Amino acid sequence: MVGANVSEARLVDIESIEGVPPKFKIGKYALSVRRFDRAPGGGRIHAVDFAQMPAPSPIRSTFGGTRIPS
Repeated sequence: MVGANVSEARLVDIESIEGVPPKFKIGKYALSVRRFDRAPGGGRIHAVDFAQMPAPSPIRSTFGGTRIPS
């Protein structure tokens, strides 16, 4: 492990979850993830969801914005 903190997660039987509409009952299990963006008192903890970040420019590399040779 590299020392990254990760959220507690487990697979649960989807039938054991109340209120799941039938159209979302795909398969037997669902991934249950404990909230990680709340402090013990209920305050918010800033978190970045990398799926929401804008896509990088295709002409830039991940190394400081250097141009990728064509």
